[in-house]
Amino acid sequence: MGSKMRIVRAVFRGIFNILCLLMISILFFLGTYSRNLHGLWLIIPVSLWIAACKRKTAGYLALAFLICIGIVVIWLFLPDKDNWRPYNFDYELKDFRANRAVPDNQNAAFIYQRITAKLNDSNAPSFFNEGNASSTCVQWKGIEHPETAAFIDARREIVSEAMTASNLDKCVFPLWTNPLDMPTKMVDRMRHIAYLLVSSANRDMGECRIDEAFKKYECLVRMGRHLQSQPSFMELMMGDDIENMAYAQLASVIIDTNLSRTQRDSIRRIIPAPIDDWPLLYPPIFEIEKLLNKNMVAMMFYETDDKGIVRFRQGNGIFPNNASNIQQPHSALQIRMQKLASIGLWFIAPRDPKVISSIFDEEFQRALLFADANNLETTLPLNTSFYLAWLRDPHRTTAQLMVQMSFPVHEKIHASRLQIIARRRGTAILFALRNYKDAGGRWPGVLDEIKTALPAEAWIDPFTQLPFIYKVKDCNFLLYSVGRNKIDEKGKPKPSCRDGSCEIDHSGSDDILIWPLTWKDAQTF
Repeated sequence: MGSKMRIVRAVFRGIFNILCLLMISILFFLGTYSRNLHGLWLIIPVSLWIAACKRKTAGYLALAFLICIGIVVIWLFLPDKDNWRPYNFDYELKDFRANRAVPDNQNAAFIYQRITAKLNDSNAPSFFNEGNASSTCVQWKGIEHPETAAFIDARREIVSEAMTASNLDKCVFPLWTNPLDMPTKMVDRMRHIAYLLVSSANRDMGECRIDEAFKKYECLVRMGRHLQSQPSFMELMMGDDIENMAYAQLASVIIDTNLSRTQRDSIRRIIPAPIDDWPLLYPPIFEIEKLLNKNMVAMMFYETDDKGIVRFRQGNGIFPNNASNIQQPHSALQIRMQKLASIGLWFIAPRDPKVISSIFDEEFQRALLFADANNLETTLPLNTSFYLAWLRDPHRTTAQLMVQMSFPVHEKIHASRLQIIARRRGTAILFALRNYKDAGGRWPGVLDEIKTALPAEAWIDPFTQLPFIYKVKDCNFLLYSVGRNKIDEKGKPKPSCRDGSCEIDHSGSDDILIWPLTWKDAQTF
């Protein structure tokens, strides 16, 4: 019986030794293959193997294990400072911030922020920005809509301050570098300021205060340009939307209103140069985009204190202490369990957060090729063995994934930029068309008849690098860009009141209709 038990024990010991050797071999291989698997993992199987081989050594290892457990327990109950906060790489923007510094009295953003702080558009009348025939879409008179007139009159100071801000050359908003604190509220309130401006301008047009209306339309364009100059995709898109509001109204003014040549020239000066400014706008936006991704990963792994000491994140370090929308741990048990969980970061995260920064710098460098707009429709594929790549280097693979995910977003935003350029060029063409008609009593048969009226690039559809599509019928004309899909859909636009078409359509059409303003009118061609 005793000999049988010895044989069974020997078999089990042999199996255990083989399993330990196998585990050690696998971890040693992974430790060699992976750049982020630390040697600490080898302690566990090596300790078990030694313990299985020698009983005396096993006792020492058990004692050492108990001592380690005791140290961890004491560490869990040690008091901690309260001044730890999520780690970030904002210090990398020191020179970037210095180059953008503007005194408050020369900074339009300072005025915009003051306006948005006191803006209150609750209980707005139904005619204000509701429906396709609202005060933001059509010219109107106060006597016909007294509630909306009173609503706007009560906010004259806001309109006046916005016009003052738009006349300043510099506009520098605080940089958005915290991925958990998006500036959605500020951006949304800028949209409301734009609604007030365009509604007030449309009222001025309806009540024949043409010069006052022109100033407000110009304010819209300049305010849009201010937002477009910020290194943020969110603010860039809002700037495009605000500038679009102005062009939708200016088109009607140019074609349908009898203006003097002086008045028409004053509107012409509102429109920016019809160049593609994407190569200038993209690099600073790219830097902030890269930093946001860096900070997202850094906040998951690290935290720092007022002295600059960095440690692995403990508890809810990824969230600011004042984040009202995040449930913070309250009980002592929750706090200690989250502190215990942070031990896992010792095995997977680099000791120095700058390692992550350098990895993201290398991988995001590939995205700079998209400053060339011609590359926006291509993609850079990830490693086909994604999980194996992640196992080998999780941080680099994560950076590659973030770069890849950003490409469709960048392409869509560039399409928005091209739409604004198409609007600018199309509005400039409207001026040339109206001047021709005033001089000759008819619309030109083809755009070549007036090609000397504008710079050569003004006639080119930025999506196709071909001329805008222009057709004349009876006493009206059709002018449009084929849009992002580069398919001629006879001028049929997306359903949006801001681009002149308010009909609901789900066909996927995306032509940019310059004139007439509605698809219903364009269908007659």
